[in-house]
Amino acid sequence: MAATGTQAPQTAGKTARNAPGRGPTAAALLALALAPALPGLPGCANYVNYPAIGTAEEDAAINDPNVAPAPTIVQAALRRVTSSFPVDGPYVINLPEGMTRRRAEEILRLLKDPDARLPAPDTLELPAYHVTRVWLRPADKANVEVLRPIFGVGARPGEGDSAQYQPVMVRLRRSPLEDWKVDSVRVWPIGTVVPPPLFGWDEPVADPSAVTAPAPPAAATPPTPGAVPPPGL
Repeated sequence: MAATGTQAPQTAGKTARNAPGRGPTAAALLALALAPALPGLPGCANYVNYPAIGTAEEDAAINDPNVAPAPTIVQAALRRVTSSFPVDGPYVINLPEGMTRRRAEEILRLLKDPDARLPAPDTLELPAYHVTRVWLRPADKANVEVLRPIFGVGARPGEGDSAQYQPVMVRLRRSPLEDWKVDSVRVWPIGTVVPPPLFGWDEPVADPSAVTAPAPPAAATPPTPGAVPPPGL
């Protein structure tokens, strides 16, 4: 009878330690289950190819450069390339074709570089960094290819020396608790990738009601009697 009485607390203690929600394994599973719902933590990445590999019908990935987090990794890659391979003065960032103006302006803002510009009629002659490829994989890995401009020795933009372009592949990763960070940078031979045309947007009218209608033509002034008409009349 004494032996039976001494075993009861041990059995109860063992049961308490193995109760659901009390062990370390249960706590870890609970943390993983709640992680996607926590604000500010990155979720699962989409499968993105820009441009499409083959045709859009053949490529099962998303080909839209606006899909999150594609703009985030594009901004991170551009920041690394423009800081590692800078040009003197203002420059243009040529983003993937199809990116919305709102996304483009957000990328420009996050760069925090007063020399960065978007394509516009008054920036066409500036050196350009071209984003030509964006690859995003669900395992929190991404590759972004950026063409950086290179000018001849001793030449500067605007002096008649056209730029050559060098592909720079930026590889990025992220952890469950951290945002995208550059993992490695690899450069390729100059001239192996042809730069795409500049992609821009039509300038929107901020307030259509503010557009002034053209003034009607002024009435002709009757000739003064006795005046000599101008030649050709």
